[in-house]
Amino acid sequence: GHGGLPTDILEAVEAERKGRRREMGELAAYLNTSLAEIRSQTAILFDKLPPTHDPSATVMIAEEPESLESIVKNLLRPERDARADLAASLDAERASRVQDLDNERATRIREMYDLR
Repeated sequence: GHGGLPTDILEAVEAERKGRRREMGELAAYLNTSLAEIRSQTAILFDKLPPTHDPSATVMIAEEPESLESIVKNLLRPERDARADLAASLDAERASRVQDLDNERATRIREMYDLR
């Protein structure tokens, strides 16, 4: 029914599709959480406005997006840190494997010389 494609290919495509759907769901949840946090931080900023609601104060906050920018940066930092940690652990694992291979090679070379 699928143009004669082998079943294992169809299963792999379906698994990939499910994985992407799950990842998109996780991303959507992360973005929703981030937006909720930005909204709450924005509400806190507006609560700090003078009670008279002086229009110049509103303009001042509108012209200073640094606070909103820092909120977004803080939200992104954990993911960036997680990526850096993952990269560091992969580098450490790679270095460890290279060291193991070097040790194994040295052992084999010693054994070869011992046999001569």
